[in-house]
Amino acid sequence: RDRLPLNPKKFMNGAIDLAIEASFMSRLDHPNLLKIRGISLDGARGYASGEHDGFFVIMDSLQETLQDRIIQWRRKFKQLHRPVLGKFRDRKGKRRVSLFAERLQYALDVASAMAHLHKNQ
Repeated sequence: RDRLPLNPKKFMNGAIDLAIEASFMSRLDHPNLLKIRGISLDGARGYASGEHDGFFVIMDSLQETLQDRIIQWRRKFKQLHRPVLGKFRDRKGKRRVSLFAERLQYALDVASAMAHLHKNQ
């Protein structure tokens, strides 16, 4: 952390990209996108000092990623499809239907967020 910019040109390009993306995301309002609550006033210029605290983004906390959720679904799916116990625990298929409905809702939420991003480029 003492000297962040080992390659100053790449570092500055990354800093500019981050600042632009944070600025863009801070103007979006959608229930399925993380909220950017604040960014430093200097934007990418805050990185010019080379200090690790020259730029910051304040955003909502993400409790889990989509990848984390997909792994959970995979585990549940495997439990429900065990030869004997899975069928015993889910005789009427309600858990399988519920799991499918949850996955479908997430897909709709992601699609809604993507449509919002494309509309507000």
